[in-house]
Amino acid sequence: EQRKDKLKFGQHYQDAQEIIRDKDGSAMTTQRPYRWFGEFCLANNLPAYGLHALRHTHASLLASLGSNKVDVSTRLGHSKISTTLNIYTHLFEETEGGKGLKDAKENNRFYRAEWAFKMFWDKTIWTGSIDLIYENADGTYTIVDYKSDNKVDEEKYAGQQNCYRTAAAKMLKVDESKIECKLWFMKSNTIISLKPGDHQ
Repeated sequence: EQRKDKLKFGQHYQDAQEIIRDKDGSAMTTQRPYRWFGEFCLANNLPAYGLHALRHTHASLLASLGSNKVDVSTRLGHSKISTTLNIYTHLFEETEGGKGLKDAKENNRFYRAEWAFKMFWDKTIWTGSIDLIYENADGTYTIVDYKSDNKVDEEKYAGQQNCYRTAAAKMLKVDESKIECKLWFMKSNTIISLKPGDHQ
């Protein structure tokens, strides 16, 4: 097709370096694909939300088909699984693991995603980031830590979760007994609860 365009335009063909070009070889403006998409939607009696909406639709369809969250994250090009879940939290709130978060949001209770901390504990400086924490209706808190391991192994993360619990208790100024940690093994969609004192 490009050869035909070059012959058709002859010396007026511009041979731009961009991958997507107009028929005369010049760089296509960024508005052209948006206009084409708008025209397509109009011609097919579809609402036109813009090209970026296709990305959200794609993610929603993958999630609704039960696709693994790690695979969705990879497909969207996110370097961290928590980025996918922070941006697309609404896709996962309907799962068993997301109901507590949904309730906290609907009732204007505390919740944070990617909550960074730095503390001195057990003669060591600890830094980290809690993937998700939210307040439950009874005043307790739940930490959710996303794991992309192939194998469910809560023992592997017990120390990390104890650290997260301690950090959250200090930041929230509550007793550690009021904080439950959950490991969400994304590949198997398995949630393991770790209460204070578990796996010490």
